Amino acid sequence: MKRRSVLKAISVLGAVAMVPPFVTGRSVMKRAEAVGVTVNDIMQAKAVLEGEIGYSAPAIMPQVINVFMYGGPSELAGNLSNMDEIDMTSQNNYDARLVPSRDGSRITANNFWSNAGGTRMERAIAQGDMTIYRTMMRRIQDTKAHRTSIVSNQTGMTTGDDAQPGMGTTIAALLSAFNVELENLSGSVVDGAGNPSIGSAPEMLPISDSLFPLSTFEGDSLAFSPGTMGMPSRVKPMSLDQNLNNPYSRIGGRLAGNAVADARVDELANSMMDQRPGVLKIREALEKRAAMDAFVGDISGLKDIALPADPENPLDIDGLPNLINYGNSRFAERLRAAVTLTLYNPSSIFVALNTDGGLGGWDDHSAAQGRYATRMESLMAALEAAAKHIRVVRAAQGRPNNIIINCFGEFGRNVNLNNSMGWDHGNNQNLYTVGGNDLPGRALGKLVGTTERVTEGTNRQFTEPTQDSFEFEPASVAASLYRYIGVSAESAAALTGGAAPIDEVGAPNLFV
Repeated sequence: MKRRSVLKAISVLGAVAMVPPFVTGRSVMKRAEAVGVTVNDIMQAKAVLEGEIGYSAPAIMPQVINVFMYGGPSELAGNLSNMDEIDMTSQNNYDARLVPSRDGSRITANNFWSNAGGTRMERAIAQGDMTIYRTMMRRIQDTKAHRTSIVSNQTGMTTGDDAQPGMGTTIAALLSAFNVELENLSGSVVDGAGNPSIGSAPEMLPISDSLFPLSTFEGDSLAFSPGTMGMPSRVKPMSLDQNLNNPYSRIGGRLAGNAVADARVDELANSMMDQRPGVLKIREALEKRAAMDAFVGDISGLKDIALPADPENPLDIDGLPNLINYGNSRFAERLRAAVTLTLYNPSSIFVALNTDGGLGGWDDHSAAQGRYATRMESLMAALEAAAKHIRVVRAAQGRPNNIIINCFGEFGRNVNLNNSMGWDHGNNQNLYTVGGNDLPGRALGKLVGTTERVTEGTNRQFTEPTQDSFEFEPASVAASLYRYIGVSAESAAALTGGAAPIDEVGAPNLFV
């Protein structure tokens, strides 16, 4: 594969795909004009991708929620396997309850850190809602620098090159290049009584005409980097927050909450327009704004409807409904909003959010053990709830469980407890992956990977995969997503610069 020309083609088509239809109209060429792309550019880009990439449309289109843990999360919440050795040689001793030979009361059966989300990990794996990979290790161009690692993992490349398109952009570009249509709902996502509904009469549309295929709950995200293509701010993916505030509503002044006045504004605008092409664009934008206003309003309302009962524990001790509970952090609210969006909008294929908003970062150089455990407990509470939420609602809708949540960071951390009682930058880390149970080739309910302690002097201890362990590159996460949308495994690896998709089915399960 001529990777440079393929990536250039992805950048071209990704830029076009990300221009929303309400800005430039339904025509692909109108979108291309908005970012300075010519007809020839598009034809060449499509020819390159069609000639270089093996593609077959998937039976079930995945929807992806990418949760990024900025700062570099320690692996220890999900991997205390080597704790005796680590504590014995660490500059400073760990909490005795994390060391099996000293106490071990915070270590679960599968060597998770119980009050750092470990008990929840045990439940989620046993239920078949989660798989944890303990050996995501960067071997190709290893780096422990924040910026380079963040760029690499968010673009899905083995190198940290800012000129590469983000993995969300790449997915959009590939679907656009191969003319893949997404399911769009033509009806409301609530029924006449205001209850959740998947809508009716779905319409299949190309990604360029679909409703919010790309969304972010973190503002600008490298997952949506256009690569070498400059993009004006107005064509970026839809940005939302945990309250699902509606960016398409007319708010403030005399129009706020006034449907009559709102309709009169549209009537006045239409009466002033003629049929010139430029004016037709404005007319179409007004019509699209109204449709998007209604849709986001529906989704916002769904977020406030009570969650379903917990499928494993439907009643509390008083016999009352025990509802699924994401927790009370701002991150939990954002994840719930992201799950709600994907559950009721099938064309939302990639959603980006991070843990900074609500949990904080993971750059734990000092006073790590307590703060880290609290954050991990909140993170796992939200992921466990999200898995149940998806499972219950998809079953009620009679639709396949196609929503994947991937959670990881830029790198792992050393396991030596330094003199500031924290951990310095390392490499090996965990991948926590949830949902998508009905996607072909997906394997939930696993614990994968074995590690050993390695030392390079007193203050540098870390874990790495044992010689016989299953392992993969961080960019393999992106390669797996490309495979799920229909790209061949060989082409997916080439797109990332050499990281193969994760063999989820073949990975040995160590969960006991």
